[in-house]
Amino acid sequence: MLIMLRNINLRVTLALHRSILFAGEIIPIMKNIILFGALLFTSLLFSQESGIVAGTIMDKEVFNEPLIFADVRLKNTPKKVQTNFRGNFEITDVPPGSYTLEIRYLGYEKVEIPVIVEQEEVTRITQVLSAKKLSMEDMSTLVTAKVTNKAFISKDSE
Repeated sequence: MLIMLRNINLRVTLALHRSILFAGEIIPIMKNIILFGALLFTSLLFSQESGIVAGTIMDKEVFNEPLIFADVRLKNTPKKVQTNFRGNFEITDVPPGSYTLEIRYLGYEKVEIPVIVEQEEVTRITQVLSAKKLSMEDMSTLVTAKVTNKAFISKDSE
């Protein structure tokens, strides 16, 4: 009987060891499957279909020096940025398609450039802006506006 109990004890012990080994093999496999699934899910989540519009804006009047804080925007979208101290800009997360890039700087001519944005691509733009030219007619309008404004102020002060 003692031999039978030892055999039963041995069988139970072996069965327990097998189940622990089996569970020990399953747990790392399940961890790998869960990790792979999580990585796949996050990569799909962050892989958006968009492109980037980047470039440099320079001053034609001052030997192609960078224009600091020029306004750059995609027309008919809320996307708008300003150039940095080197005249560079970057508009990110732009859906693929055709756009019009509008560049403005105080005292300079406004420029509109057609741009095609492709998925996961960077569209590079290099643009030179020219200073606005004022005609004599524009100058006379400014002088008249100043005189009218001054006359209006003097009437209120009396």
